[in-house]
Amino acid sequence: MYAFDYMRFFRANLDLIASVTPPDESYMERAAQLLTGRDQELAFLLTHGFGPDPAEVAEAFTLYETRAPGEPLKIVIDATIWPESG
Repeated sequence: MYAFDYMRFFRANLDLIASVTPPDESYMERAAQLLTGRDQELAFLLTHGFGPDPAEVAEAFTLYETRAPGEPLKIVIDATIWPESG
């Protein structure tokens, strides 16, 4: 079984565009090294931050969808504060 209904997808005559990315272990580790300890220098890049709670994620999407045209907006959903399960 597929994750979505391929018959419906193809009958709608949609295009599927796929991409392949390199394994992220090497460049993500390097990116983390470059960013570590530079929170203050890079803070201006983000305009809003939200936690992983579904209500907060919904608020983030609503904020993005209703922003004024041309308004700079960079939203982050911070998964480092993911709630513990159990």
